[in-house]
Amino acid sequence: MREMRKPGMMLFCLLLVTVLNTGSGAAHGSGKVVLVDQSHGQRFLLTSEEPLGLSSLAMMMQANGVIPKKLIGGITAAALDNVGALMVSGPFQPFSDVEIKALDGFLQRGGRLCLMLHISVPVIPLLKQLGVAVSRAPVRDQINLIAGKPLNFKVITLENHPLTAGLDGFNVYGCWGLLNLDDNSKVLAATSPVGWSDMNGDGTRGQAEPNMALGVMVAGKIGKGEFVIVGDDAVFQNKFLTDGNLKLAENLSAWLQAGIVN
Repeated sequence: MREMRKPGMMLFCLLLVTVLNTGSGAAHGSGKVVLVDQSHGQRFLLTSEEPLGLSSLAMMMQANGVIPKKLIGGITAAALDNVGALMVSGPFQPFSDVEIKALDGFLQRGGRLCLMLHISVPVIPLLKQLGVAVSRAPVRDQINLIAGKPLNFKVITLENHPLTAGLDGFNVYGCWGLLNLDDNSKVLAATSPVGWSDMNGDGTRGQAEPNMALGVMVAGKIGKGEFVIVGDDAVFQNKFLTDGNLKLAENLSAWLQAGIVN
């Protein structure tokens, strides 16, 4: 797998100018803006050039005509006004009832939401609202492993969707399992048929942990809007944004634009 070149200082400075802080009720102008939430204790940030930062993703989005703007004042109806796309990567703090209600209204009117998980507990109430369940432990696979590690593997079981167009697979590095609970959503990507989840944490697969295909990405619709949940926030981090992960990020950028208010 090839390594991405570290962004040059001039380009990074441009990124810092372009990626602006956004507060509740702020005007977003006529650009193709996607809000990137950084108000829930996120540790891997939009402008960070660290290996687990998201600066390469932000620059790729800009190259594809999207302006990422940080949302640091919490998720409110006012903050989402005149915005068509919101990305939330790796929240460590839970969403309030007010925020979940604002997100529901955002989706109902046609917004698009992308949520990537780092830990599962803070997002469980939001996922319940979206009709999606999350596993008790990260999923593992027994084939397509990366460096022989069951938690790190290539995902090649994909369903047709704009997010998977032209994609032959992508890599995850400690991914939560996802399951759609109703017909409003579907699993877009899954482990192989011999995936499993170490629910009791003993490092071995027991009888209560059968082999099965486990979802790692779910997409769905609510009202006029759409959402996608990815069980791993590492997929788009600088260190891993290559090959299939980069293609998935490009598809995500195009998918987000479809919901963006111009």
